[in-house]
Amino acid sequence: MSEKPRPYISRLVVKAGKPNGGPEYSVEFTFPVAPTRDEFEDCRKAGLSAIRGWLKEKEPLDLAAVDALPWKSYQTKELVGSGHTGWIMWEKDGGGFLAKAIEESPNKHLKLGPYEFSFSGREGQFISRKVVEPTEPEQTEPPKQ
Repeated sequence: MSEKPRPYISRLVVKAGKPNGGPEYSVEFTFPVAPTRDEFEDCRKAGLSAIRGWLKEKEPLDLAAVDALPWKSYQTKELVGSGHTGWIMWEKDGGGFLAKAIEESPNKHLKLGPYEFSFSGREGQFISRKVVEPTEPEQTEPPKQ
């Protein structure tokens, strides 16, 4: 009586993504013969390592999230809406993600939508938003604190 071939793992799919609906990536390994436990673990770790690298890559900034920051007028220090020049104190006002993007940009000037962003202040504690393309300002009032 001949033995039935024993099933073995022929394929490994490693998937991972960012929480909150971020991008999901997968890596697939196909094994023509049964992998050893070490080979299987090496592939699993290599897949996770590759995906973690992809997830760390720079993601595009969301203009709506940038516009939602509490931008203030240079003259009045009052909040201004979308389409206006302004400034924020990035650490205090939640602009860390924008500061990181500016830091990684050529000459530390970031062009996004109709704006150009750069650091200002003696210690770079502010982010300046300058309108460099025509926009249609919102008809609504700026958000109140």
